[in-house]
Amino acid sequence: MAELLLDANDPRSLADPSMYYAMLALDEGEDQPASELLGYWYMRNAKIFAKLRDVVRPGDRVVVVFGAGHKHWLEQLVRNTPGFESVEVASYLRN
Repeated sequence: MAELLLDANDPRSLADPSMYYAMLALDEGEDQPASELLGYWYMRNAKIFAKLRDVVRPGDRVVVVFGAGHKHWLEQLVRNTPGFESVEVASYLRN
């Protein structure tokens, strides 16, 4: 199981986050479907993180399990929120 999780969380096998920004090229004029999709995707992840903040207390260690498409945004939210730190799962799975 550890090997499977290590492979699934290897940054080389996760979706390239530049995909989110590249799709903005699909927008034109008043027609902005990619911007709307990107905005909703970010909002979904912001809500996931907000709910996590509701239950986490100082000193807690939490495992968050979501699909690879959420990793980029959730890590950004963690990185930019005082009191939170992201730790790669590999550091635990290799022990």
